[in-house]
Amino acid sequence: EPWKDSYPGFYGSEDLAEIEAILRDYFENNRVSGHNAGHFDRLVMMRWLGVDPETLDTILLHRLVDSELPHNLGHVGSFYSDTHPWKLDHTALTARSDRDLHAYCAVDVAETHHCLLELIVEVEKHELTELIPGDHAIQRVCGDMELAGLPVDHAARREKEKELIGKVIDMREELRDITGIPDYNPGSTQKVGRLLFDEWKLVPDLSDQIRFTLAGTPRTNDVVLRALYMIPGLDPRHRRGIHCHRMYRRYQKELGTYVVKMRYRHQRADIGWDEDEPKYVREERKERGYHKRGMCWPDGRIRPGYNAHAALSGRTSSS
Repeated sequence: EPWKDSYPGFYGSEDLAEIEAILRDYFENNRVSGHNAGHFDRLVMMRWLGVDPETLDTILLHRLVDSELPHNLGHVGSFYSDTHPWKLDHTALTARSDRDLHAYCAVDVAETHHCLLELIVEVEKHELTELIPGDHAIQRVCGDMELAGLPVDHAARREKEKELIGKVIDMREELRDITGIPDYNPGSTQKVGRLLFDEWKLVPDLSDQIRFTLAGTPRTNDVVLRALYMIPGLDPRHRRGIHCHRMYRRYQKELGTYVVKMRYRHQRADIGWDEDEPKYVREERKERGYHKRGMCWPDGRIRPGYNAHAALSGRTSSS
């Protein structure tokens, strides 16, 4: 299966087959309880073992009892047990040794079991037991939709990518003509700021709280650009330049947030104006030499994660 392509081969084939047989037998004949067991754990078991177990998810139980609170295990455990805050300073991914990893995971399992017993009592106390089957049914539909995925028309995607790249280049070249700077980069907020405020001497009709960051640096976001565009008697060249900056960002945003991200997972997808990526993530990627990759699986589909517990109103959400 495509999801096994990246398996590192820690076990030999015979050992792996025996381990899978033991797990498959257990999960086929027992109800699985766990934190996010009805979504993540279930999908792992379906993909790797070919079994679809019955589940009881402590995330959904906690949502019934305390819908407005965070549902992560660290938070839930802090309410329903006296366990030390084992998730505060590290995660499974930052374990320093195998022993540290096993100890961390063992606490996860023990904590989940303890919270499960407490949450069942709370659900019964609030007379919400009858809602459990419905919540779990919706969660299963979310998992099935993720497994099915959404097909991508890659011919149309490539055509749209080509179109947007052309528009980005056109806007950049026009801005270089307008500014008279041969290597002007409209993707650099510092250069845009110097152009608008230092060279063109433009002042938006906005409060300082909106105009400047906490560090005192002038902002160049779309709120500021729109305010500059509406300055009475603005030089037509400056007005056109502001318009081109906005269009440049629009095309880059479409490119980076939607079109390029739907490339295949083995393809790089690190072009486009993507403000969704936090600064620390971008810095870590550069430090480690990582590149953004597409989201599309080898079968030509993308697989969003659908969540039955994230929204307070009860509606599903996706990511």
